[in-house]
Amino acid sequence: MGRADPEALISDESHILSEVVRLKPLRSLSLLDTPSDPRFDQITNLAAFVSGAPIALISLVDESRLWFKSKLGLKLSETARADAFCDHTISAKKPVYVADAQGDARFSAHPLVVDAPHVRFYAGWPLILENGAAIGTLCVLGTTPRLLSTEQKARLSDLAAMTVDIIGRQSLAHARSQALESLEEKTAALDGAREYYRSIFKHLTDPLVVQEPIFDDAGALKDFIIRACNDAACVLQGLPREKLVGQFVSEMLPNLPKKLMQSYAEVIQTGTPLTFEHHYEDQHYDDWFRVAASRTHNGSLLLQLTTITDQKNRESQLQRSRDALNSFASVISHDLRTPLGHIGGFVELLEEELGDALTDTQREYMGYITAGVSQMRRLIKALQKHARLGQIEVTPKVVNLDDLMGDLSQRYDYPLAKVGGTLRYDRLGKVFADDVLLDQMLSNLIGNSLRYRSEDRPLQITVSVDRTESETIIKVTDNGRGIPPDYHARVFNLFDRGPEAVDHKNAMGLGLTTCRAIAKAHGGDIELDGTTINGCTFIVSFPRRYA
Repeated sequence: MGRADPEALISDESHILSEVVRLKPLRSLSLLDTPSDPRFDQITNLAAFVSGAPIALISLVDESRLWFKSKLGLKLSETARADAFCDHTISAKKPVYVADAQGDARFSAHPLVVDAPHVRFYAGWPLILENGAAIGTLCVLGTTPRLLSTEQKARLSDLAAMTVDIIGRQSLAHARSQALESLEEKTAALDGAREYYRSIFKHLTDPLVVQEPIFDDAGALKDFIIRACNDAACVLQGLPREKLVGQFVSEMLPNLPKKLMQSYAEVIQTGTPLTFEHHYEDQHYDDWFRVAASRTHNGSLLLQLTTITDQKNRESQLQRSRDALNSFASVISHDLRTPLGHIGGFVELLEEELGDALTDTQREYMGYITAGVSQMRRLIKALQKHARLGQIEVTPKVVNLDDLMGDLSQRYDYPLAKVGGTLRYDRLGKVFADDVLLDQMLSNLIGNSLRYRSEDRPLQITVSVDRTESETIIKVTDNGRGIPPDYHARVFNLFDRGPEAVDHKNAMGLGLTTCRAIAKAHGGDIELDGTTINGCTFIVSFPRRYA
């Protein structure tokens, strides 16, 4: 038996020690077998682009394998260390460049060169941490010989340095995170209760009160003692903290109902939080509160109080306004329906009494009156809808716009003929909307075009429809007087009229307001196109769910 070579033993021991030193920081990074990271993927993409090689890898080398943190052009996730070019780069701790592996004595017999994937080109840069440990490589490979320029090598070296920088930052962030978690756990264990109360009482602007329950001999809740409160609670009560803490709640708020105390008792017994609105009134208070009650860790009651008196007053005022509007609409609709009924009835009587004596023109006029009465009834119905609770209620259905425009064209045939005007539309299609409200909106727009026509040219009104992926757009265009740009936004305000409406006593500034309300009730809107010259274009947009 020959004696062991001392230098070989020293070399083996040195190698083992070097591996231990190298692997320890690699393990501490917690990078092995982790999901892909876009930061590393960007580097491999750049490395492939710079080198022109089809394969680019960021490999981490442990005892027996190369695991790829990022890969481009390769399906494998890892490979044996013994078969890897990168092991040479790790050992050398400097870049390894192989232009043609078949002609390189170090690699000509290498399994990856002789067999698939028949590697011919390799260039690798070691990833060396600040402590000198080489934990992996940035490398590019190809199946054909390749030469890299000095510039390409420099850029790949830069990318390797960037990789090490990212790893270092991630390691530092991981270490800081672990240290912070440890510190937070210790802090929470030592000072949790104090921090809990401090965060609640210091940062919330709502009044907060901690009340200790007082039970009678039978175990029933009979009162509370205030044990803690924040500044907002002191402001609410108008007393300093020292005057509040230690007080019995029943003495401070004598009018608390028994039912409320029972609710608090359930919160303490079950631990189930409770949120409700409460109106408290005595000789000092007349306020509404939103109360959030919960049980603390020691069995006390934590109350968070939000004052909602102003909100309740606004809701009450709004309800009164709605009731008044609804009452007004009911009275108006009743007063309008009665004369409309008389008009409709007298028209029927005239038609019956005159019979064949009526000329065709007279019958046509009778038809206009009947159609006008029907339209007025529909408008009254829409007015009632608008008045109820201050909002329009939409009852959508499939509406054929061509049929609707046919009705409107017939309705406006006579007034248009009187002024030599025309109403044009063509194949508008169908929409999903409230037919009464849609009729009312288009009638208002056509009526406005008639009312504010120009005396210099025959009136032309055009209705068209455009559709996008998200909207259906109805355009009503005329060649009338137009509206000055300064009034474009104001014309939709209630009772606000443009200068062109001054000479129209019947113009109340209600029509366009109603049009906007109808459009918004459908989830859309209406606007005035500022690019139209010599006239107006109103653009009504509905979401496609309505069209």
